[in-house]
Amino acid sequence: MSPNQERGCLRDRNICSLIEARQALDTEQVRVIVFPGMKCGRRKAQERLKALHDRGRLNRWRPGPESPYIYYVGKKHGRIEHLVALNWVYVWMVKSVKSWEEITRWDYEQDYGILQADAFCMVRNTVTNKLRMWFVELDRAESGNLFDKVRKYNDLYRDEKYSGWWWADIADRFPGVLVVTTAAARERTIRGLVEKQNGEGLEFQIYLLENLKEACIR
Repeated sequence: MSPNQERGCLRDRNICSLIEARQALDTEQVRVIVFPGMKCGRRKAQERLKALHDRGRLNRWRPGPESPYIYYVGKKHGRIEHLVALNWVYVWMVKSVKSWEEITRWDYEQDYGILQADAFCMVRNTVTNKLRMWFVELDRAESGNLFDKVRKYNDLYRDEKYSGWWWADIADRFPGVLVVTTAAARERTIRGLVEKQNGEGLEFQIYLLENLKEACIR
């Protein structure tokens, strides 16, 4: 096997491992992570993903004719569009961390009883070993659900219902809450809820999903 073939095989294994770990990624997300800064990155991502699909290594599904394919391993996730939108937050975190930082944990669907976090992220400073931790919430405006997580995270903190979790003993403070929503009107609504309901003074950061995607793609 030539050096180029070896690099290609390693890259394909990395793509499959990445998709398996994140449960589902679309073509653009793979391009951003695996082929960053390449002018032909989208084409390369499409070629490799199609080849892996044709060889039976990956399954794929397309939500609409204008949408990119979503790739996954094994059975399709029951809320795959929610998952892929949430994974844009992961991609954004990968692109945003400093050169001396690394994402050491990204766990899905942590159930605290009073609430279920969409994801939990931990970032480690490789120089100081200092940790930053975030609860991650993906708010899809089209779901029509009321956003009640500001009150629930305050209850979680106040009543110490997080005690016993693996991160509780190593965190130097309660994790921040990163909320990403799909609509500008919802962003304004959530900011208003933080002003009214964040009695414990927790750290909330609120973003529009489209802005995070643009930051990753440009």
